[in-house]
Amino acid sequence: MTQATLPRGNYDLRIIAGQWRGRRIPMLALDEVRPTTDRIRETVFNWLQPYIAGAYCLDAFAGTGVLGLEALSRGAAHVVFVDKQKTLCIQLQEQLKQFECQQASVLCHALPAEKAKTKISHPFDLVFLDPPYQQNLWLPVLTWLENNKLIHERSLVFFEHLKSTSVTWPKNWLFWREQTAGNVHFGLLKQQSHMEA
Repeated sequence: MTQATLPRGNYDLRIIAGQWRGRRIPMLALDEVRPTTDRIRETVFNWLQPYIAGAYCLDAFAGTGVLGLEALSRGAAHVVFVDKQKTLCIQLQEQLKQFECQQASVLCHALPAEKAKTKISHPFDLVFLDPPYQQNLWLPVLTWLENNKLIHERSLVFFEHLKSTSVTWPKNWLFWREQTAGNVHFGLLKQQSHMEA
């Protein structure tokens, strides 16, 4: 499928800060695409400001890729975008070309997936973990990342879910930052041994 045949939505997403500040990202008209809002992104990236420069990041369930693109705009060293929908992966690849960005890779896989593991070069410093709410994949994917040594003891994990949803996390991961915006609970997880850092 070429860029010209991709379904289009409104250009209603924007990069908030960094080298691509104000650049627009197209929102494709797909049911499972639910981008993180500007309000939440601004809060989260304010929290991440001391950590984002030079970070190796995973944008799991990337969708539009707005989280990973925001990270790259603010100085992340590399972002691996993962999504199972081919249409979204094509769109992400085209977006990266438009931004003339070579510090990223796009993997078209469902998570957790063994095939994805073989294409990742080293552990992530920062993980954006925002799966479709109804699939309840937060724990399985974080556990998969841990078991495959794709995160390290100082990694930070962003999460987002409905505040009415009870999510179970591995016992060694605790809330480092958390907040509610409307009906959404979001925040950053950090391993217990490094909560003081």
